[in-house]
Amino acid sequence: MNHFQKTVCVVDTCSIIYLDDINLGRNSILKYLRTDFNVFVSESIKKEFIKHKAKLNSREATYWQRFLSKKEYLPEVTKDDLKCLGPFYDSIHHSFGEKVAGEREIAKVSIELLFTKKAGHVVFITDDIKAQNAFLSSIGSVFPGFKLWTSKDVIYYLGGILLKEKKVIYNDVWGALRDVNIKWKNWRNMSDADRNKLIKSFAKSKKDLKKIKTISELWS
Repeated sequence: MNHFQKTVCVVDTCSIIYLDDINLGRNSILKYLRTDFNVFVSESIKKEFIKHKAKLNSREATYWQRFLSKKEYLPEVTKDDLKCLGPFYDSIHHSFGEKVAGEREIAKVSIELLFTKKAGHVVFITDDIKAQNAFLSSIGSVFPGFKLWTSKDVIYYLGGILLKEKKVIYNDVWGALRDVNIKWKNWRNMSDADRNKLIKSFAKSKKDLKKIKTISELWS
């Protein structure tokens, strides 16, 4: 990925877990995240990673505890939750309780990166619907300096670039999308009916990926 500026992103623990052991060509998705993105995390993400690291299986994941320690960002300006996040809401939001303290931290890191000019745009990577609904989706609808991605979006993005650079083929990207879909939906515990619904949903992913392939060919 030599021809692209590094994307600034704040990554959530759940997405690290979903992307673990998912490969794209010769490298794992987590390696691409570690080396080709400009990653920032809040203090809570590092703690959550340590708490859940037993769920991680790949060799690449063993590098991430030290990596996250280096990438931890402690807000210096946006310290007061209500002062920092409150103006994005018409009334005091129910999510200002302790249950979503981690989501608040992530939101403050993202806001500070923008408003202190450390980044012009921030991608927030999460597969946690609670985190999306609690802050980033609400803030993003008011101020479009944030973009919400899921783990699938990471694969679409990397897939388009790597297809352009001829480092992967279509089936590599499709395989990564299929694997993360199955992992995300907890395939082992799904009913047959739910599995059939998921398989049908793969058709849209294939359609989207074909568009990305066409675009990447135009770049070449």
